[in-house]
Amino acid sequence: MVNRFVLNGISYHGKGAIQEIPGIIKSKGFKTIFIASDPDLVKFGITKKVTDLLDANGLDYVI
Repeated sequence: MVNRFVLNGISYHGKGAIQEIPGIIKSKGFKTIFIASDPDLVKFGITKKVTDLLDANGLDYVI
């Protein structure tokens, strides 16, 4: 059985790059976003930076 996993071909880096996330999601027409994280990223509030941004823009997600 062959599985295929396609990653985004564009990466954003630098101060303020996280602010690009809502616009990208909306432009792609995504309905629900899957966030892959780990317990330490959740514990130290890194994942929350993304989920807060999604919440502020009315975007649905699952972790």
